Amino acid sequence: MPPYCRGNRIFAVVPEFVDDAGHLGEISSADRSSFGLYGGGRRLTGGEHILLYRGVKVPPDVGRFRLYLTTERKTPWWGLSTKVKTAWRFVSTPTEGERVTLPLLNPTYDVPVDRRNRAPDDGRFVFDVTVTPPKGATVSPLHRFRVKASFDGGHTWRFGRTRVLGGGHYAVALRHPPKEQTDGFVALKMHAADDSGNRVWQSVERAYRLTKSS
Repeated sequence: MPPYCRGNRIFAVVPEFVDDAGHLGEISSADRSSFGLYGGGRRLTGGEHILLYRGVKVPPDVGRFRLYLTTERKTPWWGLSTKVKTAWRFVSTPTEGERVTLPLLNPTYDVPVDRRNRAPDDGRFVFDVTVTPPKGATVSPLHRFRVKASFDGGHTWRFGRTRVLGGGHYAVALRHPPKEQTDGFVALKMHAADDSGNRVWQSVERAYRLTKSS
């Protein structure tokens, strides 16, 4: 169920791990997760997991909110997406009791990697990103979309070239350096904003691996 507002309460359940088919992953004892919801210049709630089944009461005069979620999994058997940080800014106003889906922009990535989640090094590499609100939320056109990549563990970043495909879909082109000039991985940062004031920022450590091109 997507996050929603009813009356002056916000309800949300946001899973930390989801694959490209929409399957949910389980949190293990090796994972670290934290979130915070802010509005009107103050922290409204926070904790380990976004499990707001009973809702959080929000001030009636506040219409802009910020939500932060950080998930970290660093174990020998989990080599990719070791830390994911997502920040949302969204607009919501109290309702008269009806359920209104919150317009949290959601980025999804379609990266053409092999079965070991590797992409060829030393050349141009293109993948797709889609940014849309949850089903049932009001859709506003996006006016900003940017992607940066790091090949040295986040010490330096390079902007990718983006092309609008329509409907929140974008093509992103990166220039992969030779693998020996990298840490063997690609980290990603993205930022998108729509015309209604909703925004999303996301960073993914070790999003995918590099392999020597044939």
